[in-house]
Amino acid sequence: LIAHASDKISLFAAQDGLRAYAGKGKVEIQAQGDALDVIARKGIQIISTEEQIEIKANKKIVLTAGGSQIEISGTGVLPTTAGKFESKAGQHQFLDGAKVNMSLPILKELVFAEDNRKNYAKSETMLELFTGLKLNYRKLFLHYGYFNIWLILFEQMIVILPFLVIAPGLFAGVISLGIIMQVNNAFDQVRSSFSIFITNWTTITQLRSIYKRLNEFEVNINYRRRKQ
Repeated sequence: LIAHASDKISLFAAQDGLRAYAGKGKVEIQAQGDALDVIARKGIQIISTEEQIEIKANKKIVLTAGGSQIEISGTGVLPTTAGKFESKAGQHQFLDGAKVNMSLPILKELVFAEDNRKNYAKSETMLELFTGLKLNYRKLFLHYGYFNIWLILFEQMIVILPFLVIAPGLFAGVISLGIIMQVNNAFDQVRSSFSIFITNWTTITQLRSIYKRLNEFEVNINYRRRKQ
């Protein structure tokens, strides 16, 4: 089921609630251009039955309840309360400060940049999205350039090679010019047979990349099955 709307989509259940299940694969909810609110009259539970729960924010995380608050940001961890601050642990250790590196997912900015370039196609955003892609293509073009240079040199050297090998015999009068041409023709046939790998190297590389992707896909499928 694929649903798309240019303005909005609303779902309302008056009596029995609303449920969404995914038998396989993850459930992903993104607010591409604005905030995301989850509001309930009663309790809210976030449970991971097998792995961990991560809460990340680019600037600040604020937890507030009953007049007390914990703020986590680049400034530090700042607890605030008018009541009792109690800490229980088998051992207390106070170490030197350290900064945690955090990676956040990149939203699909390019989709919105088509309609709103002012807000979504800024230079900083485009630079962040395409820096890795630009470096990858630069390496790809360099590798193709190296391969083309090697290919041209190989084709030129393979033509001159038989003459260089037979030249001493020609100058000594041991081998005639006709024999040299026969040897060159035979060598040319051998060179043409082995050149099939060079002329079709691009196709061979594509087949190798397809095999690697399919192999990685199969490994991931088997990994998922073992976890289940």
